[in-house]
Amino acid sequence: MARIEEERETKEKRKGLVCPRVDELLKRRSKRSEEYIARSNGSPRYEVSSPNHNFIVNIEKKSCACGLWQLGGVPCVHAVCVYRALNKDPRKFVHEALLKTTFLEVYNHTLEPLNGPTMWTKAHILIFFHRISGCFRGDQKDVEE
Repeated sequence: MARIEEERETKEKRKGLVCPRVDELLKRRSKRSEEYIARSNGSPRYEVSSPNHNFIVNIEKKSCACGLWQLGGVPCVHAVCVYRALNKDPRKFVHEALLKTTFLEVYNHTLEPLNGPTMWTKAHILIFFHRISGCFRGDQKDVEE
């Protein structure tokens, strides 16, 4: 109960669209994206190239040929390069599960406090186990008997 309250308070104070780890990851990817060049042909598909590699990024489908964006929900280096070229913030294109608002919704519920075990009511339930012949490994009977 205390951990849920702590998490909620911490995240409510935090500013920004995404969780801290995602924000840090996007900062690193933004710095690395300076090594790439994004080219458009007028469609939502972009060719992002470096001296050694070329990747196709589809900003409409939120996908990249490298596969990182689809797997993690965070724009990869190549997608960040495209968003830099478009003067858009890549934080706005993170999967909704990684947004601060979603995190706050998860921790929005409350747990009812409980009395200690000494105050719990005793349950008077008898559980009977009926042994069925032939169902346990130890019962190896011949069918013909």
